[in-house]
Amino acid sequence: MTFGPTPDPSTVTVVDPDGIDECVLAAGCVEDLPEIRDWLRRLPPSVHGRVFIEVSREADVESLPLPPHVGATWLFGGTSGRPAPRGRALAAAVDAWAEEWLRVAGGVDRCFHIWIGANDSDEMRDYWSRLQRELDARWPSPAEVPSPVD
Repeated sequence: MTFGPTPDPSTVTVVDPDGIDECVLAAGCVEDLPEIRDWLRRLPPSVHGRVFIEVSREADVESLPLPPHVGATWLFGGTSGRPAPRGRALAAAVDAWAEEWLRVAGGVDRCFHIWIGANDSDEMRDYWSRLQRELDARWPSPAEVPSPVD
């Protein structure tokens, strides 16, 4: 289940994933922000999903035009002051999202819209290729995730 904020801070809205027809995922880096903003503006207000953006500094975090049921997660690569390879935190976040929303047991009757970015990262190019193969195996024709540009 997904929990979300409500106008009343003493209550929580619970959304049953079985009742969600259209899901979105966007994942990219700070250089992708103009395209992500444009993509978000075109989404209908009924979609549910997540935007993951990997940045290297807090100054890169900004407000996004999010539909009501779409949240943003800003990722800072590396731990303990050591930078991780670019895209590693983003790939881990997308994979966790995919585990919850794409790799569910049984049939899933949802439409997924996936915007991919961070194509200058070797980690993300490899991840997007693996995800594309996984989606093609699960949904042979409707899974249309654009291939990363080299």
